[in-house]
Amino acid sequence: MPALMRSPLRATLIIAAIIALSTGAALTGADAEAPHIAAAKTELRGFATVFRDIAAEAKPGVVFIEAEVQRPKVRGHAQPGPGQEDMLRRFFGGKLPPGLGGGEEQRPQRGAGTGFFISEDGYILTNHHVAGEAVSLTVTMYDGSETSAELIGSDPETDIALLKVAGTGYTPLRLGSSTDLQVGDWVTAIGNPFGLTQTVTVGVVSAKGRSHMGITDYEDFIQTDAAINPGNSGGPLLNLDGEVVGINTAIFSRSGGNMGIGFAIPADLVNQVVEQLRDAGSVTRGYLGVMIQDLDQALADSFGLPSTKGALVAQVRDGTPAAAAGLHSGDVVLRYRGKPVANTASVRNAVSLTRPGTEAILSIVRNGKEQDVRVIIGALDGDTIARSNRPSSKPSNDFGFTASSLDEAARKRFGLELETGALITAVNPNGPAFKAGLRPGMVVVQANGAAINSASDLTAVLTGTDAKTVRVLISDGKGSRFLVLKR
Repeated sequence: MPALMRSPLRATLIIAAIIALSTGAALTGADAEAPHIAAAKTELRGFATVFRDIAAEAKPGVVFIEAEVQRPKVRGHAQPGPGQEDMLRRFFGGKLPPGLGGGEEQRPQRGAGTGFFISEDGYILTNHHVAGEAVSLTVTMYDGSETSAELIGSDPETDIALLKVAGTGYTPLRLGSSTDLQVGDWVTAIGNPFGLTQTVTVGVVSAKGRSHMGITDYEDFIQTDAAINPGNSGGPLLNLDGEVVGINTAIFSRSGGNMGIGFAIPADLVNQVVEQLRDAGSVTRGYLGVMIQDLDQALADSFGLPSTKGALVAQVRDGTPAAAAGLHSGDVVLRYRGKPVANTASVRNAVSLTRPGTEAILSIVRNGKEQDVRVIIGALDGDTIARSNRPSSKPSNDFGFTASSLDEAARKRFGLELETGALITAVNPNGPAFKAGLRPGMVVVQANGAAINSASDLTAVLTGTDAKTVRVLISDGKGSRFLVLKR
């Protein structure tokens, strides 16, 4: 089955078939039955058979999930008048209906989604947002039978949940790897959009490694144009071998329906999370203890880097594995455990999925030189492993701000714990500093690598260089990050 798609000759024949059918549409009689038309039809039928076989094999393992979630208590709206409550209770059989009376009530809310078996003994994968907060779960099988399900574990940070139904003999789908998946590869999605069970859609991988979407804490999404709609959440995204390469989890839409942009959690991430959910019901994440940010071209240039690939360490927290390993603010992480780092998301995901106590080697650039740093990954205890602070906008030209030295009044006003630095007191909204992300209340603690203890220190750096750019490290009480100011 995969050979059909991977053969260049067959791919050429398929394209030729489409062209032949379109150009042969006007032919009639014997011409319409020309050998090349017949061959084209044969190739197209073979092409369609691939997806037909994928659907036939996978559909028995896909289930419809109904979840009941208890909504918060709300107060009734209508208030019976004096003497009316007893009359209403008699009329309604002793109990006031919802909305009458001043008491609080709790209303159930029902949601629906998709899931799929990963074992013959009833383990089901789906999304956390489908089943993670449910008080009861009902699973409808391929044959229409229903059964209740138990929530084994759920991970809201990756939006993955693991369920279990009683019995054996179920049809599991094979969890594959998303590593070899390429943009342009064909994929099939199966789910229950709008309650329309066992719906099959086909498309291609539109992109990989989508992050900064604001969907989950740890993002590395596969983007696809296979039609995904509400109700598809938790369903499988399958490759041409019928393996699950992702869990469909979200769509980009202005209308609430499919617009050709859907997102799936990659199977490599799923594989690492599901093992912990099955064993412990929760996920223990690795912890590094840094605040990091993406590199833009200006930052990359200021550090003398050839590209924007990597993750810039803005702050190293005291008493953390990163501090013990000797990581510094200004280090740029290029590789984590031998794998290239594209951006902050790739570091956060990789660290979070590293078992605590594991030694990891970080390849970094420090002061223009590449070196390796060995760190023993800690255990995350509810904080973030590597918080990402992205500048609110990109730098432009010139400066445009005023600063003063820190005093007690300023520290109290802005809630700062810093003892030294240059406090930004005003920023011209039309100037380049504002465009670079500089705001009143931020404190510059470093400029072009030099420590800034006062406003005069900052002035000396700014006036003592003819360079068109100045790199500053700022702190705003929430954390630290680098900005590049351009003249």
